[in-house]
Amino acid sequence: FYVLDSEEVTIPLLPTRITVLPDPSLIVHYFWEKYVFADDPFTADIVEPSTPFTLGIAIKNQGYGIARAVRIISAQPEIIENEKGLLVEFKIIGASIGHDQIIPSLTVNFGNIDPNKTVTARWSMISSLQGQ
Repeated sequence: FYVLDSEEVTIPLLPTRITVLPDPSLIVHYFWEKYVFADDPFTADIVEPSTPFTLGIAIKNQGYGIARAVRIISAQPEIIENEKGLLVEFKIIGASIGHDQIIPSLTVNFGNIDPNKTVTARWSMISSLQGQ
């Protein structure tokens, strides 16, 4: 029942079964290498080659429900300190979900993540300049 304009209103309802599904609960961790090896901007006469580095992500479903159609759209790495104003470029040269290679892209489709499971993805990248 409920009250409307000081009048009690009662509506008969039929009993029905309600199924409550558990929710997923995702924890997302990014990880990357501390040092990026590439051209040293302070050696003008030498161009050092870029060494691929890893940018990775781990997603754990710590909930009791299935996380469905999980997709991550990531961004290019961002330089947070560049006192000299040097131009830095990043290029994705490979990507994988778990051990499976995928098309190199910043968008990763994980699909469904079961309860108490962890999935990982990894991007192999190169940089035009070294840094940390």
